[in-house]
Amino acid sequence: MPLSRRQCLGAAALLTAAAAAPSWAQGSTPIKFQLDWRFEGPAALFLQPMAKGYFKQAGLNVTVDAGNGSGGAVTRVASGAYDMGFADLAALMEFHGNNPTAPNKPVAVMMVYNNTPAAVFALKKSGIKLPADLVGKKLGAPVFDAGRKAFPIFAEANGIDLTKVNWVSMDPPLRETMLAKGDVDAITGFSFTSLLNLNARGVKDEDIVMLPYPQFGVKLYGNAIITSEAFLKKNPEAVKAFLRAFTKSARDV
Repeated sequence: MPLSRRQCLGAAALLTAAAAAPSWAQGSTPIKFQLDWRFEGPAALFLQPMAKGYFKQAGLNVTVDAGNGSGGAVTRVASGAYDMGFADLAALMEFHGNNPTAPNKPVAVMMVYNNTPAAVFALKKSGIKLPADLVGKKLGAPVFDAGRKAFPIFAEANGIDLTKVNWVSMDPPLRETMLAKGDVDAITGFSFTSLLNLNARGVKDEDIVMLPYPQFGVKLYGNAIITSEAFLKKNPEAVKAFLRAFTKSARDV
């Protein structure tokens, strides 16, 4: 399940250290790990085993790099640039569907988010209270955003005519800014990311409307730990060791 807002805030110490360097490294079998996004709260799940030495104790020399979207994480693992990664299952499925003959398709080895953390966000002053209120409104998100990609499923589950929703595309750093300024009526994003980003832009919790996909008929898995077929075949014990260290870390977090 996605981390709570409290858990995300509780990871501040780890994130401060992460911001000081572009990647973390340590211990013997090397593993290059690609996050799906920047060093934010959820990254604590992967930075904790480095801070506590769990990866090193497992005989692994793990490097964790920030990412710029699940699609990028999938393609980088597929290319061999990274051995393992963290990505939305929908992005992994899309890659398999679009690249059926790819020689090194990534595979999921552990589900981390049992439900998608995707949600629609709006400001209360917009009058949006329910999914039906999105009809005729302007929605914003990066083109690769998981919530935007899954929006047709959200729309179908809630009787929304897709032709009556207008999309505005932007770079990720502008998404919450454009909502706060009123340039768009609503956005899609991961619940823990967009909520804290709106807070950082001066928007209070009580002024935010959040419509989580799982609460409105969309039952999808979220992010999973992935690895390439080649790396898994060559290093099965290293992958198992990584997952054991990660599980211990997840319990800590």
